[in-house]
Amino acid sequence: MRSLFLTCFISLFPFASFSQNQADYDLFMHAAKDNSVLFRGEFPMRHGNWVPRDGSTFYAFSLKYEKGEILFNGRLYKDIEMNLNAARDELYVMDPKGSLSVVHKDLVESFSMGQLHFIHQKQDDGVLQSGFYQILFSDKYKLYKKIRKVYYEKPGDGGRLQRGFTLSEIFYVKKNDQWYRIGSQADIKRLFAEQKKAIDHLSKTRNLNFRNNKERFLVEILTYMNQL
Repeated sequence: MRSLFLTCFISLFPFASFSQNQADYDLFMHAAKDNSVLFRGEFPMRHGNWVPRDGSTFYAFSLKYEKGEILFNGRLYKDIEMNLNAARDELYVMDPKGSLSVVHKDLVESFSMGQLHFIHQKQDDGVLQSGFYQILFSDKYKLYKKIRKVYYEKPGDGGRLQRGFTLSEIFYVKKNDQWYRIGSQADIKRLFAEQKKAIDHLSKTRNLNFRNNKERFLVEILTYMNQL
């Protein structure tokens, strides 16, 4: 009798396990609703919440996942928790259960994290390489920023290996349907050669300095140029 009971229990166990898995799946699908298509990507490279001793991170801004919108395969998905891995140029999303996945990059057209807006440049065009770019200004002129995090290793104190990520920000301006990489104040003056005096005047009166704050400098200059 005992052996018969064990046989019945063992034979029923897989079905019980399957039923539990199915229940979990149904619960997930109910919570994810129409957004489930975004959560079908690969698992991210296993960094976890590793924070190097220098306090840096491979994420573009911070470890915090922000709610936003993703234009994916022609459809807009809202209230998605996401973060941008700037070391791998990958967009991570968090499902309702807290699991992470990599969004299928080829199908991402644009996305917003909080108040920050990004676009996916899908093809190299000679100046802009393919990848995700933050949109800083978009009107008669456009200003994009490429955020990169570069992993490094170097000898540290006591013979310990110091590891972390360095930040690289590259700015691009589009004028007359052509992109230009802007790496200095002189670059923007060459691009708007006819407005050199105006740029110098704005820099002085508004306390703009390219080295100290590239983003603010370029946004204010393009805002002025856009009004001419």
